[in-house]
Amino acid sequence: MPQASPPAVAPARQVRPVAWLLLAVSMGVTAVMWILLSLHTERQHAWMALVTGLDIAWVLRFGGWRPGRMRAAMAACATAGVVVAAQWGIIAGHIGSQMGLSPFASSLKLGVHHAWFMATQANDPVDWGVMALGLLVAFLAAR
Repeated sequence: MPQASPPAVAPARQVRPVAWLLLAVSMGVTAVMWILLSLHTERQHAWMALVTGLDIAWVLRFGGWRPGRMRAAMAACATAGVVVAAQWGIIAGHIGSQMGLSPFASSLKLGVHHAWFMATQANDPVDWGVMALGLLVAFLAAR
């Protein structure tokens, strides 16, 4: 009598390198959009953290990451990275424009303590809350 073969185990799905590239491009594009929007209108636009969280969650799903806590944590971390990069770029852009520097040149000269001080002055509690909500949205949408 032939023996039944063991059930086939689905191989662990590896994240393709193009998925990492897609995530990096998405993070860069959303950060640049947020910076340019804020520099053009001279407002913080904290709601962009919500857009960023949804975008990152969608990119991770589209890129083939497995569902679960790791994908959700990665989405929240990536969103936090975009929030920090956008705040840094906005601050550098405003300071650099006063000194005749480009936002990029100014961002290389900006120090952490000065950036933190300027971020606390520019963002009110609602802005901080919306940015934190963006991290939560990313976490929940990516699960």
